[in-house]
Amino acid sequence: LETRVGSIVGASGCFYGIRARIYDSSFPEELSRDFASALMARANGLRAVSVDDAMCFVPRAGALRAEFRRKIRTMARGLETLWHWRRMMNPFRYGAFALMLISHKLCRWLVYLFLPLASAGVAMLASGSRIGMLLAATTLGGLIAGTLAWYRAQRAEEVSRVVAVAGFALASVIAGVLAWVKVLRRQRSPIWEPTRRTVSGET
Repeated sequence: LETRVGSIVGASGCFYGIRARIYDSSFPEELSRDFASALMARANGLRAVSVDDAMCFVPRAGALRAEFRRKIRTMARGLETLWHWRRMMNPFRYGAFALMLISHKLCRWLVYLFLPLASAGVAMLASGSRIGMLLAATTLGGLIAGTLAWYRAQRAEEVSRVVAVAGFALASVIAGVLAWVKVLRRQRSPIWEPTRRTVSGET
């Protein structure tokens, strides 16, 4: 859909290409080059597009802990990259691309920054509302299931699909919060190592 509107706002690190003439060899190592490739293209008057015929099968990470570390690193580098190219979020200059960048990247990441306030809000709502109590109970249940999945993952024990999803969700949320902490503390991630993945039947 982004391609139809004009340009995608980020590329997948596992499978993307960029024109040689806009490739920047001096690109800061602590930033995300795949995400920035779409920004470089737009800054040079080009489009970054998603091609349906180009397919790439990526095995899932072998361990929840590895996926957790990857998410922290990916989001922290993404935030640093967005700040480096913050001028691209000017809708008066970059139009729809800027609006997509704000909504598809910044707003999605801001959820984790304001999560502590949201949690406090749910707790306050639960004290005088049935809906709030339901939200609080659902959140608590998810936390318990996610913690169980994390614990069993460390012990290499099998879990049900529901518990596994809860574990993945909890790891994603905590990783998002820690990524913000890392960025706000100005802790850079200049060294990148691909997530080690094992070939499996799932993609």
